[in-house]
Amino acid sequence: MTILDQKQKKDLVIALLKEGKTFRAIQRRAHVGPDFIVKVKREAFGEDYIFVNPRKKSSKNTQAIGFFRDGKKPMQVALELDKDSTEVNKANIDYLRLKKLDRFAELLSQTNAEKTHDNIEIRVAI
Repeated sequence: MTILDQKQKKDLVIALLKEGKTFRAIQRRAHVGPDFIVKVKREAFGEDYIFVNPRKKSSKNTQAIGFFRDGKKPMQVALELDKDSTEVNKANIDYLRLKKLDRFAELLSQTNAEKTHDNIEIRVAI
């Protein structure tokens, strides 16, 4: 067993964070505390850095929200994720709410509800 200096521990913690290891696993492997891990994470990646856990697969709704964040259009999202328009609209509304555009999301929901209601009336009339 070799004893690591601070620089080696820091490098090891960064590598383990990039691999998506948990804090507990990093603590065991690098023999450091959670405060050290947080400090290294902030120094290396900044305050707002979000790790993508490679072992965890995101839901289709989460993937759709990510696509909207990246600027994709609803049609692109629907085709890429093989989702119907209702699911894509829900993900788009969720994205807008997360972006604090609640009023716009509310108007979009009302418009979609009216379209659905109109479609039902047309089907009943036929």
